[in-house]
Formats: sequence, C-alpha cells, structure tokens
Amino acid sequence: MITLIKIVHNVLKEDFDFFYYFIIISFTAFGIWVNYFVFKIEPAIWDLQYKIPNYLPEYILNLKLVMLILESSQQVLGFLFFYSYLYIFCLLVGELFKKGDFSWLKGEFFFKIFFIFLLLGIVRSLVGKITIEILQFLEVPYQDRTYSNFSLWAVTSALFIFLSLFIFYQFYDSKKHDFSSFYGFLLPKGKQLKIYTFMSYFVIPIAVIFLVIGKETMLEYYPLFERHITKEKDNFLKWLFSLAIFEGGYTIAFVRVELIFRGFLVLSLVKIIGARAILPMALVYCFAHFGKPIEECISSFFGGYLLGAVTLKHHSIIFGIALHVLFAMSLELFSPIVKMLL
Repeated sequence: MITLIKIVHNVLKEDFDFFYYFIIISFTAFGIWVNYFVFKIEPAIWDLQYKIPNYLPEYILNLKLVMLILESSQQVLGFLFFYSYLYIFCLLVGELFKKGDFSWLKGEFFFKIFFIFLLLGIVRSLVGKITIEILQFLEVPYQDRTYSNFSLWAVTSALFIFLSLFIFYQFYDSKKHDFSSFYGFLLPKGKQLKIYTFMSYFVIPIAVIFLVIGKETMLEYYPLFERHITKEKDNFLKWLFSLAIFEGGYTIAFVRVELIFRGFLVLSLVKIIGARAILPMALVYCFAHFGKPIEECISSFFGGYLLGAVTLKHHSIIFGIALHVLFAMSLELFSPIVKMLL
C-alpha cells in the first residue's frame, strides 16, 4: 500500500498543480453530467455519416468495402478530433497554470496523438463493420449471432491495434527512443509483482460494491452475455459454448484497451511530455467509457490514472491487462448473483 502511494506521489510531485487538476477534474465531471443527463455525446459521433456522391464511378459504388470505409469516414474523423481535442486541451491547461515552455508542441507529438486516435476511431467505427462484411462474403456460419459478432470485433480490433502499433514501434518509435519493451509487454518481477498482487485483492470487492451501489444502472448493463447470447438458452451445451466464445473475445479486448491507453498514451508519450502524459490519458480514458454505466465511467478516470502511474513506474501493461480482465469478469460473474439477492 505504501509503495503504491509513493508511485502516485512521484507522479503528482512532477505534474501536480492545484488549479490545473481542479479544472481538469471539474471539466471531466461536467462532461460526464452532460453526456448522461443532457446530451449523449458518443451517439452524436455515431450519427455522422458521409453521403456517397452520385458522381463516383459505378465500379467503385459496387465495392462494398470501399463504400463502408467512405460511409464511416466521418465517424472515424469524429472520434479522432474528439479524443485529440480532449488530450491537447488537458495539456494546454496544465502548461498555462504551471507556466510551462510548451516545448512539447512539436511535430512528433502531434504525429503520435493523431496516429493513436485515428487507430482508436477506426476501431470504434469501422473494424467491426468490415469484419462482418468479410464474414458474410465468406458465408462463415454464426456470423448472424450477436455473441460471435462481438467476439470477432474484439479479436480483430485487438489484432488491428497490436499489428499497427507493432509496426509503428519497429519502424519509428524504437529508432527514436529507448524502450525496455514493446509498449509495456514485459512481465513485472519482484516488488513490481507484489504491487499488482496487492491491487488485485481489491478488484472483486470493488466490482461487487459497484453492482450493489449502482444497481439501477450496473445491473441493467451487466452481465453483458445476457444481452448477446439469446438464441442458445434452450440448449445448455450450446449456451456454454457461446458463453466461452463471448467471454474469450471480451477478455482479448482488454489487450487493445491497455495497449492504447497505458502502453502508447503513457509509455510512448512519456518520452515527449514526461509524467504529464498521465492526466490527459485518464481524461480521454474516462470519456471513452461514455455509454457504460455512469459509476463505471466516473471510476475509470481514477482507475486510469492509478494504472497509468503504475505503468509509468514499472513499464509493464501485462498485469494491467490481468487486473482489467479480473474486474470485467467479476462484473460478469457477480451481477446475476446480486440480481437474485436484490
């Protein structure tokens, strides 16, 4: 516990300014309030759709994949600019209050920011659609079932992010900066392992507390498998098979999440902006949870900050993935039990 406090304290010692943190936390709270009680921000981005012009050649109009990319282009750009704005806004506020020199405002910074949020925009709006189109073209069985669609999106999006960032790392980042591993794919050892083990003790109790306190929203949202597995309830073995596929895909999705938010937005950006990378990452991570229960969205800001601080210290995302999976599976497992008890 003391070690964990020291890790967070070291980040705060380098980055903390009262008015800076107060404004960003207030901005985050205001954004959450707007999204959940006034205006749904994320659906507004989903509603963006490029209208295909009639003057395009017929052979292009007949290419489904091309049309899909064109139709989703505004959604991709919407997510790109939304997340980029949040990240850069947070840093600019920090520099203004801490009287920074803005030396990080250079080409490499903007290149990395736009690159990672472009990838995130593609994952959020395009990868799943392309996967389903390919499956339908190949006439692969089960592609019409929601659990397999979700799992395939989770796997393909994780693979897309992993390969994209691996190529970026090999041909660009590792040639400019020294890294101990590929964006945190490094097993913690010794004292590092003890910190993650200590953190894991709190994951299941926190998940259960969330389910009890936020029963009106959390128990409506979880377990996820209840909303995705609907056709196999009359056959236990088929249901079990479907559950394994769904939860397997759900688990793999957290590789993508941790690789983006703690792997790249912390371990890559820290080479340019130092510990200042933590708070804007937590802000974007919180806003990326819009659509989930409000309790989970609020906690993601503080959880993201804590995981970011630990990742910065130990340069590993492996146990961050494990903790994330443990929390998600706890919600999946205990939500039916809490529903029965309440």
